[in-house]
Amino acid sequence: MFTQGFRLVLRRLVVVLALAALAISLSGCPALMVPSLAYEGYKYEKNKQQPKAQSSPSPTSPNDSDLE
Repeated sequence: MFTQGFRLVLRRLVVVLALAALAISLSGCPALMVPSLAYEGYKYEKNKQQPKAQSSPSPTSPNDSDLE
């Protein structure tokens, strides 16, 4: 049905496409291709790097009237 040359070209094409799909999927690029998903990842990473706020109340500063 197909000639041997065509089968060779078809096999090479399939291998190249499979390797390209594998490289793209393992590199994290699909997440960057969807803008909203990429932005959610950016917000997550940004919030992860910020220090946590302390839950205990901070000490009150002295009033100016106390200093007189």
